[in-house]
Amino acid sequence: MAQSDSSTCSTEIGYCATWSLILPSLGILTFQAPTKQIASEFIYTSNYWAARLSKEPLTEIVSNADYGWGSSLYNVLNATESQSPLSNSSSSSFNNSFKLFNSSLISSRSSNQRTPAKIKDWDPISHSMVISNLTEREQFEALKQYIHRVERDLKDHQNLKEKLTKVFIPGSLNWEKSNKNWAKKLDYLQKQKIRYSCYIKTLEKAFVDKERYPVKLVLKNNESTQELLK
Repeated sequence: MAQSDSSTCSTEIGYCATWSLILPSLGILTFQAPTKQIASEFIYTSNYWAARLSKEPLTEIVSNADYGWGSSLYNVLNATESQSPLSNSSSSSFNNSFKLFNSSLISSRSSNQRTPAKIKDWDPISHSMVISNLTEREQFEALKQYIHRVERDLKDHQNLKEKLTKVFIPGSLNWEKSNKNWAKKLDYLQKQKIRYSCYIKTLEKAFVDKERYPVKLVLKNNESTQELLK
């Protein structure tokens, strides 16, 4: 993904037209252009081809690894839900439900301290180096579907934050590790949303520009207009 880079702007040296390219490895390359307009054109072109050729990441593989929101989380939540009363018609039943929930929570936390879950480090899926062979319109639709998936995953992941405190005692080793994993995945999902939203906006702009500035194509040999417009 390419973006303008005002952090390297220096009027003393005499340049302000810089832009950065963020690599899949999260490395950053900074370039200098003669003018801001040319820098904007580089950004637009880079993001266009990144949007056209980038294949959306695969769905996270389902495994029995526990990152803090696996079996250690759902076993406790299911236990507390199964023990809670169904009726809340009176204040006494509400108090009984609250006491039962607390006792179950304390028991689960104590059990967690005696036999702590093995929390593994969460790492994002590696960036795919496979190039998309979809047409421009198909790629646009595929990226929109991926963004919807990221937004859904992001919302679900944010809702896990409060639940983690019901499983691990704050300050414990498992609590720290699960929260570190949670923050790492949150950062990944937010960056994915920013990156692919940028790609979608770039393709939308490309559609408008093609209508506004039509290009006359010169056919060569057996080339068809449809092939050139892909």
